[in-house]
Amino acid sequence: MGPVYVLRPAVCVFENKTTCVWRTRVSNGECHPRYPIEIASNPFTQRVATTEFFSLNALCSQDTDGVNPGQDCCAAYGLPCGLRHFQELWCQPSKAVEKEKKEKKKKEEEKEQVIKKQLKKKINPSHHQSSETCTNKGKTCRWYGSSPSCGGNEKAVGAWINFNDRKRQLVITTELGSRKHVCAFNSSWFDPKSGDCCDKYGWGCVTGYKRLWCYE
Repeated sequence: MGPVYVLRPAVCVFENKTTCVWRTRVSNGECHPRYPIEIASNPFTQRVATTEFFSLNALCSQDTDGVNPGQDCCAAYGLPCGLRHFQELWCQPSKAVEKEKKEKKKKEEEKEQVIKKQLKKKINPSHHQSSETCTNKGKTCRWYGSSPSCGGNEKAVGAWINFNDRKRQLVITTELGSRKHVCAFNSSWFDPKSGDCCDKYGWGCVTGYKRLWCYE
């Protein structure tokens, strides 16, 4: 095994306001995400984009299926990765941005709740909606990742950085195990009896995985 070079990622700006970095380490010319992420002590707590499912060129194109990191962060990507590895763009939530969007977000959430209530009157509620909230240990949570290609970013589903002005924390992912393993009665990763999140997982992923984020 060759030497491991820990890169000092170049800071870039996403959507002209948010400070971000590409998180990776390089070993033998291959990129690996720096895992796990210590959310409490790391200012860059929000994963916005990843080259796990798309190449950098595809991700940075105008018609990408992922989250386009923008010109500045695309240019800051750095060394290319090998065929099987990837880098992730993690961003630092901005209090100023959150404050500016607070009222707009509140109105959007109120509108969303009205639409949900109207839909519940028309159709039988489905447990196959990744955007549906659930509870875990008394906290409000949500699975991120829409089947069949669940991807590896959060912004694509519309709720980004916070929920009702509360910060989010990543609780569990099905990156290393399927829903069946994560929600097993003897699972060492997650207690399925702690809430109804396993019931609201939805359809499995053909590619990618889902992430369960809970809110303070």
